[in-house]
Amino acid sequence: MTMMIILLLSLSIYLFYMMIHPMALGLLLLSQTVLIIMLLGLNSPSFWMSYILFLVFMGGILVLVMYIINLANNETFSVNLNYFMNMTLIYFSMLIIIYYVYLNDLAILHYFKFFANLQNLTLNSLINLYSTPNYIMILFLSLYLFYMLVIISYIIKITEGPLRSI
Repeated sequence: MTMMIILLLSLSIYLFYMMIHPMALGLLLLSQTVLIIMLLGLNSPSFWMSYILFLVFMGGILVLVMYIINLANNETFSVNLNYFMNMTLIYFSMLIIIYYVYLNDLAILHYFKFFANLQNLTLNSLINLYSTPNYIMILFLSLYLFYMLVIISYIIKITEGPLRSI
């Protein structure tokens, strides 16, 4: 499952260079985010960290896509399907060659052992993050972020409308 997610992620990174429309880039960024979050969730002991990262990424992507759509709202969406299919075929054939030449069973076994050790390290790091000497810093950062949220919401004048007028 992990290897398939990595292959899909590398394909989506490859497709990123062929996209020029803002909506296609936003959709591709969304798919990359979901794949990275799935990979992170599968390789960690709990999915909570990946859920939090997903929510933060989605908030940022929504704001980014809204600004891009407002700036390029009259651009037409077109895809050169023939070029896309040829490049995808070449890409998958290169991936198959790389997989059979460079990746053998020993390398895959080493890969899974590395992530098993990483899971134990991640669990210990999360326990140490919220332990007694560090909880004051985490509490301070949370209160600081909440304070900045309140200050920024008071600074922004909602009645004046959007930042960019059409």
